Amino acid sequence: MYGNTTNLMKPNQVQEAKEELAHIDATLNAPPHVRARISDPRAMQKRRRALREQLDRYTPRPYARSELDAAIKEFNRLADEIHRDMPSSAEMRRNPAGAVGKHMSWEKRNETNIPCYKHIGLRLLATGAVPDSLKHGGDITNVERLRPLDTPNDLVDGAQIPKTTDYHFGAEVATSVLFSDEELKAADELDPDIAGALAVMDNEQRAILKRHIQEMLNPVPAASLETASFAEVTRAAGRVGVKTFGRKREDIVADLKAMEAKA
Repeated sequence: MYGNTTNLMKPNQVQEAKEELAHIDATLNAPPHVRARISDPRAMQKRRRALREQLDRYTPRPYARSELDAAIKEFNRLADEIHRDMPSSAEMRRNPAGAVGKHMSWEKRNETNIPCYKHIGLRLLATGAVPDSLKHGGDITNVERLRPLDTPNDLVDGAQIPKTTDYHFGAEVATSVLFSDEELKAADELDPDIAGALAVMDNEQRAILKRHIQEMLNPVPAASLETASFAEVTRAAGRVGVKTFGRKREDIVADLKAMEAKA
C-alpha cells in the first residue's frame, strides 16, 4: 500500500485532461461537415487513447475507509521525516558554509520519501481527508510548507549572502519583485509547489514567475488577436477556457472576440 512513488496527477491536471477528452469525443462524434475540418483525425484518435490511459493510470484514487487511518498515519510520519534536518528558509537564502552539502544530504535521504508523501497526499485529497492544518487542499503536496522558516543566527554567521539582504528598506525596494494578493492567488492556482517556493526564489526567478502570471491575468485584447502569434492566441484561449485542440486559428479568434464582446 505504501512506498508507491507514482507521480499522480493534480486535481487541475485531471480536470484539464477530462475537458480535453470530452472536447475530442465531441469533435469525433460531430456531424460529417464538422469532422471534415479535422486536419489529422488519426492524431486526434491517438491523443484520445493517450488521455484515457493517462487518466486511468494517474488519477488519484480515494482510499477505502479501512485504509484511511493507516494512510493518514503514514502521511504524517513522512512529513516528520522530510522535515527532519531540512535546511531552513534562512539557510537556503543566505547560503552559509555547509548549506549546500546539508541540502544535498537531505535531498538524497528523502528521494523516496518526497514522492511517496505527494502520492499519499493526492489520494487523501481525492478521499476528502485533507488535514485540518492545511489552509488550502492544494497545499497537501507542497513540501515547502514543511521547511523551517529560520535558523539560529550563530548557524548562519559568515553566510555568503549577508543578513541585511533579507530586508527590503531604502533603495532595495526598487529592485525587489513583489506580488499582489491577486498574483499570489494565481500562483497558488497555477502550482502550489511553486507558490510555496516563492520565499526562497531570487529576484530573477520571481520576475519570470510574475511575468507569466501577469500574462495569465491579462488576456490578449481582441484588437490585437489578428496580429498575435498562434502561440499567443492559444495561450489567451487557455486562460479563458476556449478549446484549441484540432481547431483553426480563425475559429479560436472568433470565439475569443465573442467572449470579449459579451463581457
